[in-house]
Amino acid sequence: MQLPARWEGGRWSVARVPPGWLSFVLLALPLGLLSLLALDIVDDAYITARYARNLASGQGLVFNPGEHVEGITNLLWTLVLAGVAKLGLPLDDAAVGLGIASGLGAMWVGGRIARALGASAWAALLAMALLGLNHHYWLIVGNGLEAGLFSLLVACTVESVLARRRPWLIGVLAGLTFLTRPESATVAGLLALYLGGGREAVRPRRFDLRAMAEMALVFALIFLSATLFRLTYFHALVPNSVTAKSVPLSLDVLLPNLGKGLVYVARFGRDTLPLTMGALIALLALRRREPWLLALVVATEVPAVLVNGGDWVGHSRLLIVYAPLLVGLCALGIDWLYARLGSTRRGLSLAALTLMLGSVPVALARSHEWTTHLHATAQLPGILECYRGVGERLAPVLHHGDVVASEAIGLIGYELPEIYVHDPMGLTDSYVAHHGQYLPRIGRVDYAYTFETMHPGIVLLHQDDMFLSDLAAASHGRFQREYHAYYVDQGAPCAYYEKEGRDIKLVIAIRNDLRDRVEHALHDVHLRPVEGALSGSVL
Repeated sequence: MQLPARWEGGRWSVARVPPGWLSFVLLALPLGLLSLLALDIVDDAYITARYARNLASGQGLVFNPGEHVEGITNLLWTLVLAGVAKLGLPLDDAAVGLGIASGLGAMWVGGRIARALGASAWAALLAMALLGLNHHYWLIVGNGLEAGLFSLLVACTVESVLARRRPWLIGVLAGLTFLTRPESATVAGLLALYLGGGREAVRPRRFDLRAMAEMALVFALIFLSATLFRLTYFHALVPNSVTAKSVPLSLDVLLPNLGKGLVYVARFGRDTLPLTMGALIALLALRRREPWLLALVVATEVPAVLVNGGDWVGHSRLLIVYAPLLVGLCALGIDWLYARLGSTRRGLSLAALTLMLGSVPVALARSHEWTTHLHATAQLPGILECYRGVGERLAPVLHHGDVVASEAIGLIGYELPEIYVHDPMGLTDSYVAHHGQYLPRIGRVDYAYTFETMHPGIVLLHQDDMFLSDLAAASHGRFQREYHAYYVDQGAPCAYYEKEGRDIKLVIAIRNDLRDRVEHALHDVHLRPVEGALSGSVL
């Protein structure tokens, strides 16, 4: 076993992961995996893209021009994509590419964390390979959102703390991490306390108030600057999307969310099983504070997961971005097991290593995310292809002043840049976010406000007919008289997928005064009236 990094000559000595053909092979693992994964861009990525495009075009950091509502929580990622938009590059492909590149960087920093903790080079490389072969990680960092950038920033911040870099630099990195995901402010506080624990790795001799204060001051400047910007530009202390998803303080809501959150955490442990096993070994076997620091950083996200009941996006999105930190812990666990292969516990150690490595091909074999051909860019899941196809057909016939309400506002908003898009779930609507009824993991709704105040010309949804029924109920019969609702059946431009035993399909409701131009635009689309009182007359 190698000794931990030591304080020498005014800085921490941290050995680098050795270069050479091993590092090349390690890089080839995730790249080979990525070439056969069906990377899906999520709809929320297009919400960010619309904000970025509007900012780049001079309309401001807005979803709907003229409305200063912060429907994003990834301010830094949005600014990065605004720069991409300024260059005239396609935002969706750029977002996927930047996310994967950031994910690769985070994996490499995870190896540096392992070496900073004193793990051997071989253990660090093996732990990095376990992350490189984790398809859940790549499906998340490649979905067009900020996950890859956040993963890289949080890993760089922790590595800088372990390497005892300049406290002001740590503060900058922590601030950038906060700008990428605001809930990471708790990580900054935790790291500041750790810095204050002194410079000795195992037994701190004194409280380093200066380092803690310097790091905290720089972070506070970034934090307060972002908060002041929100107050002056968006007139809010926190993003509107956070308000929309805030959980009511009611046991009727909190207890079910807690149960779903626990399942979510357990699923994260399953999705990262080899890394988690190594991390648990390191935490239980080694009496050192550095491994616990990494574990606590990961744990800072758990309260939000438990309160909110997890997240609607698969592959443990909220937690798997911390997987590069598990690389460091797992490498320590591998070293600990290897050191005991010559003892009487040889059989148990070998069994643990075999289980850790053997779980990788099992997880890959059970994955349903494979494609049969190589591809260079991410795909759209079937229902989003349907949104895109409908949006492309509607763009030429909708006019300034028309309103589209959509369950998924990202891609339809991206396809209709000049059209006002209302979010019935409140992410980009301040009134709904503050006054709507809470829906777990989704947002809030106010059906009466959506119908009476927004009175959209077109309503699009895809989960089921529940929203349409509730909207009709809130209209006191006016919806049935003023709208016609149709299923957009499978066929160009739609390709549906099955979820929990049923097809997910698009439903479109068209207000009567828009029927002529909208139906003409959709003349090549298979429309079927919704059965019952909502259907109106037939095309």
